[in-house]
Amino acid sequence: MVRSRFVDILKVLILIAFTLTTAMTSTPKSSGKSSGEESFKASTPLYERQVRYDPKTIQEVINLYYTGDFNSCYEKGVNSFWKYPDSTTTLIFGLVCASELGELENVAKDVEDKLFNSQVNPQLAHTFLGFVSLMEYVNTAREEYLRDAKEEFLEAISGPEKYASSLTGLGITYYLNNLDLKALWNLERSYHLLPDDPITTEYLAKTYMKFSKKRKALKVLSSMLDKYLYPDGYFLYGVIMFNEGKYEDALKAFDKCQELDKGNVNVKITCLVRASDTAIKLGLKEKAIRYLELASKLDPKNSWIKYKLKKLTDEKSEKK
Repeated sequence: MVRSRFVDILKVLILIAFTLTTAMTSTPKSSGKSSGEESFKASTPLYERQVRYDPKTIQEVINLYYTGDFNSCYEKGVNSFWKYPDSTTTLIFGLVCASELGELENVAKDVEDKLFNSQVNPQLAHTFLGFVSLMEYVNTAREEYLRDAKEEFLEAISGPEKYASSLTGLGITYYLNNLDLKALWNLERSYHLLPDDPITTEYLAKTYMKFSKKRKALKVLSSMLDKYLYPDGYFLYGVIMFNEGKYEDALKAFDKCQELDKGNVNVKITCLVRASDTAIKLGLKEKAIRYLELASKLDPKNSWIKYKLKKLTDEKSEKK
């Protein structure tokens, strides 16, 4: 199964964020709050309305993606957004699957047409198009898509309603721009509206780590993983535990990650390789070899995995 570039690059961002110590301890950037954010701050309190989301639908969309059922994931994720607009996770995975199926441009044009003809809630339409722009940025690395995403999300939060997904989208946009204070400001407010949304929680935890707030990162991740079976969440938890030297907890998280991922080969491979590195730290070289053997079967042409496996097997032979 081909791994979506969107989630692949998010995985790379996780690795960069948590393996470079300087990135975790550097002074976060900020350039002040935008007018859209100021209007949000001055608006009605966060808790005055019922949040629109459905935990069952969130988990179903996650499962559809990780089992490789992109058609159902696309249909359910994109369509459910209009009914449950606070959930970032259902929309992102729906759009990831739309991209896999070559439908991203078509679904974006449909929303643009409805927005032009006043057939859809404009705040939700701008949120939707903001995430489409983020997807295009990841696919092309063209900076104009980040600017487009920011404009769409700012337009979305300037309206009378406050949607958690709009705030998360803006927070992710700032995160990708390394504007960490602004990312944190928006992600925390989204989290207060809708605690434990998997994508929001994942980015909030990564942002906390940039501020070296490990306890807060683990707290929100643990709370989310109590409610959702989310492979990327377990992967991130494992990375944090590994960097903290808590290798047994890290290994459990990597095992859970690869166990839950039944359709995306690349996610499973990533978790198996990290599990192997963790097993080595625990002195479990036989287990480390087995992890790499499984990873090599999934990706037999991967020279890096072959090298790591050969190195471990050679060391084992030398000790005999």
